Amino acid sequence: MSLLRRCLNAVCFFSSFISVFSADILPTLVLDDEEESRVEAVKTVSPANAASVPETGEDAEPGSSEIHEKSVSETELAEAAVCGAVEYLKKLSSADVEGFVIPPVRHRVVVGYENKMLRYSEQMVNVPVYETVEEYRNVSIGESTDAAKVRRKVKVKKIAGYKKEKKLVRDNNGPVEQMTKVPKFGPGGPDEWRPMLIGWNAMAVYALVCAGTPYADEAVCKPLDALKNLFAQYGYPDGTWDLAWTAAAFSAVDNEECRRMAGEMVGKLVDGQIMEGPCKGLWGPDCINTELLAAMMRKQTEYSDFYMKVKERFDEKKRDSDARKMDEAVAALQQFEKLMKRVSMICPEAWDDSLFVAKRDKDGVAPPLNIANSFSYCANQCSADIGSTAAAVYALQIALREKTAPAETWRPKDEKGRPMTPPRRTSDAVKAVISALVASQNSTGGWTEMNMHQPVSDFDKIPGIDGVPIGVRTFPALDSPQTGTSSAEAYSCFTCYAQAAGVSGLNSIAKRVIAANSLLQKTASKGLNEVDGGFVPPYDFCFYISNAVDLGKPEYDVVSREDLVRFLAENQNADGSWGGDKPARKLIMPSSVRERTKVLPAYIGDKGKTDGFDRGKPFVRVGKEAESRQKYMTRYYSYQLKPLRTIFALLALTSESEWQKE
Repeated sequence: MSLLRRCLNAVCFFSSFISVFSADILPTLVLDDEEESRVEAVKTVSPANAASVPETGEDAEPGSSEIHEKSVSETELAEAAVCGAVEYLKKLSSADVEGFVIPPVRHRVVVGYENKMLRYSEQMVNVPVYETVEEYRNVSIGESTDAAKVRRKVKVKKIAGYKKEKKLVRDNNGPVEQMTKVPKFGPGGPDEWRPMLIGWNAMAVYALVCAGTPYADEAVCKPLDALKNLFAQYGYPDGTWDLAWTAAAFSAVDNEECRRMAGEMVGKLVDGQIMEGPCKGLWGPDCINTELLAAMMRKQTEYSDFYMKVKERFDEKKRDSDARKMDEAVAALQQFEKLMKRVSMICPEAWDDSLFVAKRDKDGVAPPLNIANSFSYCANQCSADIGSTAAAVYALQIALREKTAPAETWRPKDEKGRPMTPPRRTSDAVKAVISALVASQNSTGGWTEMNMHQPVSDFDKIPGIDGVPIGVRTFPALDSPQTGTSSAEAYSCFTCYAQAAGVSGLNSIAKRVIAANSLLQKTASKGLNEVDGGFVPPYDFCFYISNAVDLGKPEYDVVSREDLVRFLAENQNADGSWGGDKPARKLIMPSSVRERTKVLPAYIGDKGKTDGFDRGKPFVRVGKEAESRQKYMTRYYSYQLKPLRTIFALLALTSESEWQKE
């Protein structure tokens, strides 16, 4: 290379270096169109004179120092973050015809609207009072591909408080009848409710209520009305996540019918606690009292056999007395069909291996739907995990606080007026889960995900059920890692015990509580973004620690309220949501289901799938091979993450041991 070429290259390199380096130097801006030569040089300030120079520069206008960052209080940060989250969730809700934040898969389209006569009652509700204030915000200018942000004053609408107003609220037993515009659906398949989807929507409603949204707001009453109609016709959900969060949402609103249904749901939740075997005292993804269901099925079989015998005799002799007995048997079977809804929404009619169970309302009150089948083949197996348990216990805590929890669970009675199985007491359920958690706490002070599965034998003597009795020795061990979230989930359960028995009730297990508290403090001190486990870390962790029992001293706070609020506020997106766009979705399932899919054969996705699939062994409906072969797992368990993170974050911001303030 010639000397001239090397010199030119050196000059070009040096010029480019200067150009890149100078990009770090802020330019001087001149408002008026002046010649360059008249622009004054930037003045330098010696340390001795620095104190006399305003922070905003020599030419700053009076009051312009407001543009600089100020120390914002925890309360102001929390209020702003809550308002943003509420608006985000309300925007999602307003986009759905029934107000769901995460709608079911819609296979029907709205083709118009029709007027229906619906009932209402006049109730006093909290109505938000808004005020418009000026705040400094970063506002984008320019094209999106080359946009810049300007910090300036903007007008923002914020909730200043609430006032009581009389409003007509949807109430199926209300005295006021009013024509109401409701959507009219065209032809097409029914809505498809994925696993846990009812629970996510109920959880969103509950978060909005905790943030101060009144029942009269459409983001609350529309989805709850849709769920009330669904439950009235088909029964309460069989999934623990669905049942727990719906019970919490229905308990928290100021509506008599919701609170009545909440009490029934809480009763079913208590009944769904596993009361024998290694899983004793815990909840699993399915929330079905198999003992009661088996007793109901045996009685139903008796009535069916009676009907068939009488019908056979009637066909032969045509006696009126036999005709009356047939009518009585049919009436008894119809009554049993209604009572069965209180025990299970989908069993035993769903004891096949389909992913979804078709539900059709012959009265036309509720729309037809396909609802996710149970996580386990409940005729012979069940599972448990700490995530399902924590959700159930949280719902019990809310029900106890709101006084919707029944003292004992509902039971149908036999011909002699005796309950078909012994009822369970809510207080006993709380004691049983605390005993299980104390026994399973490890030497670190924490808990694993407690993933377990075990056989079910309640249906062994009922004829016509495939796969019973099950091979007890065929249950492999499940992996059960300890995570930051699993320990937080277990620790939050102590709050429910304190709600039921008072904080003094923790005295007998004080060392256990302190050990868990210390572990979680260490976990949080490493940085909340480093927390693992749960569905959408660290936001579910933030929620559970925000619900941790208040031990009365600041040194026992896992994370200070101020630090938690600042972390959430600093990580909130401009649209009020939390989390980035990647990944936008992922498979969300209870941890015990996740681990079972790793070690068990699957009816859908298993290479050995045949018409003679062996149900007499542990298995899952959808397995690990389904993802690569038929994409069933994505269809079944995939969720968008931003709404889920936002729901958890909003609950963390609004949860502050509210029960202790009463």
